Amino acid sequence: VVGCRDIVRHGETGFVCKSDDELALRLRELIENRELRQTMGRAARRMAGDRFSIDRMHKEMIDVYGVKNVSP
Repeated sequence: VVGCRDIVRHGETGFVCKSDDELALRLRELIENRELRQTMGRAARRMAGDRFSIDRMHKEMIDVYGVKNVSP
């Protein structure tokens, strides 16, 4: 999915693959390496929470529309 390239930090929160063969290799790596799965999962959850929290999204929407003094 093209949008994943904007979200995934390769090797930190997931993998961005350029071919089916690379995808298969990375999936095998994740299947076989529990610690890597857990580390990437935690990093991805943290990043998603930081980038897409309700408070942040609310503030950004308010800023875009120029509304003042609105609480979530």
